[in-house]
Amino acid sequence: MKAIVSEIGSQALSESEPIVILFGETATPALRKYSVIQKIREETPTDLKISGKILFDGAEYTIQYVGNTANQNLQAIGHLTLVFDEVPEENQIVNGVYLTPHVIPAFKKNTEIVYL
Repeated sequence: MKAIVSEIGSQALSESEPIVILFGETATPALRKYSVIQKIREETPTDLKISGKILFDGAEYTIQYVGNTANQNLQAIGHLTLVFDEVPEENQIVNGVYLTPHVIPAFKKNTEIVYL
């Protein structure tokens, strides 16, 4: 699956929180403020799993954990919560995809996201 960033909400990126919320273009105005909006360009079914990869403008990130609802929500509404931090022993985000390295990519309009 491939997508491009079409919009970045005013509160979507934080230097103090290692989390980025992705939504598809059907996101409500309230959600858009806190989200990075992705436009799906290639809808090849994708099954995110541990050790899989996500590329942000070619920069490779490795999946450490995939929450129970992550794949379903990605396919249905383009929604994922990307977490650039250690996977906690408990209370993982159910829609979360925990990634390494623990550095948030430089999201900008037209950033390409490739789910491998």
